[in-house]
Amino acid sequence: MFLPLLLIALAGYFFIQLALFKHLLRTRRGRRPSIRKRLFGWLLQFATGVGMGFGIILLALLVPLLAGQYRVAFLTMPGGSLGISQAAPSPSLSATNALAILAVQSLAEEAYYRGVWMLGIVLLLGFLSRAVLGKQAFFTVPFQLILWGNAIVLSAALFAFQHAGNPNVSPLALTNIFLAGALFGLLLAATRSLALIWGLHFAWNSLLVLLGLPVSGYRIALHQHLINLTARSSGITTGGAFGPEASIPLTVVLIIVIAAVARMLPTRTKDFLTQVKMPPAANPPAEADSTETSAEK
Repeated sequence: MFLPLLLIALAGYFFIQLALFKHLLRTRRGRRPSIRKRLFGWLLQFATGVGMGFGIILLALLVPLLAGQYRVAFLTMPGGSLGISQAAPSPSLSATNALAILAVQSLAEEAYYRGVWMLGIVLLLGFLSRAVLGKQAFFTVPFQLILWGNAIVLSAALFAFQHAGNPNVSPLALTNIFLAGALFGLLLAATRSLALIWGLHFAWNSLLVLLGLPVSGYRIALHQHLINLTARSSGITTGGAFGPEASIPLTVVLIIVIAAVARMLPTRTKDFLTQVKMPPAANPPAEADSTETSAEK
């Protein structure tokens, strides 16, 4: 019963997310003159990120679920056997409190790793390279891709390094965390939206907690889980005690999503460069035309 419902939900879910993501890209190209429209844009970006986060985790869990690698229980209470996949739980929380904590935690991490480190690297390397290469070379798509690419890789490496001390960490877990950091960075480069990657990170962690699974080696126990997944094995299909973030299915999903986002990055970079260059270039010709017209009169 659970798996057919999951498959139906996934199918409808991804059609909705595709429509949201296309609308997001269109709205990012235009200017939003009012605060109301900007707020709507931020909420839309956050919602799109939430959808992407849920989708990535659901896809990563789909194959192990179909293969019978998880035991599914409903309306479970904390206590009892934790199962192979679950690390020692924290004191149980209500779902509301847990989600509030995860919202703050995910925002803090994205503001630090992507907002401070990644954008800081872009600004530093951009300032140094522009001084050396000049403005003409700086405002080109190839150079911007190299600039942002370096910042993405360095910030993702730092993101993975900071998780190296987590309980039950493994090389595969660190690889997936690096890939997740790279995906977050690519999305920031493609959309310039911190709200989107905040929503993605928040949904990623929240869904794992709501399903009773560890998040990067840590488990947050809730007063009650509507659906509780317990791994039947500690292999790389489920991630063991570290959680699905140490699983091969997540690796595959992340690589596919990264490839899809990376393909649209050159076009998005060109769009942003056009937005930067167009306003200064658009006004002088108009002024010149008006001057010539008045001179003719």
